Amino acid sequence: MLRAVDAPGGVVGPVAIGIGDLVVARHPAQSFTTVLGSCIAIGLWDPVSQVGGLNHFLLAHSQGEASRDLRYGDTAIPALVGKVEAAGADLRRIRAIVVGGANMIRAMLPIGTENAAFARDWLAEQRIPVVSEDTGGVHARRLSFTPGDGSFRISAVDDAPGPYS
Repeated sequence: MLRAVDAPGGVVGPVAIGIGDLVVARHPAQSFTTVLGSCIAIGLWDPVSQVGGLNHFLLAHSQGEASRDLRYGDTAIPALVGKVEAAGADLRRIRAIVVGGANMIRAMLPIGTENAAFARDWLAEQRIPVVSEDTGGVHARRLSFTPGDGSFRISAVDDAPGPYS
């Protein structure tokens, strides 16, 4: 789901996003939060225009379907870049953070690792610098991100069990 968050008259409190969400903030103090296991969140921001956004995707690829489904990285990342640019960010100044990609279930393929590699590779192909990355491991993370200044905080989710067998 695409949500554009704009708080022209004041700051809206942190907006929680989930799988398949994409949010864009035009107010420099707007913040977003999400919880990630194997999923990936990419935060983008332009430090000059103070415009940015965040997405949260489940899997890297949409299996070749002509899809606009934001649960997949191959649609969610280009959509985020496009929406951030449309909101006033300059692509030459955009910076990124990449968070998530845990491998929380031992018996499954390393989905988290694959998601993180896809995000990293896509951003590199587009020449968008990743200024911070916190991916891998076996435990969930909570991300708080303020696109206006690119500030973020990542913490372990203490009540999330894992890794699962």
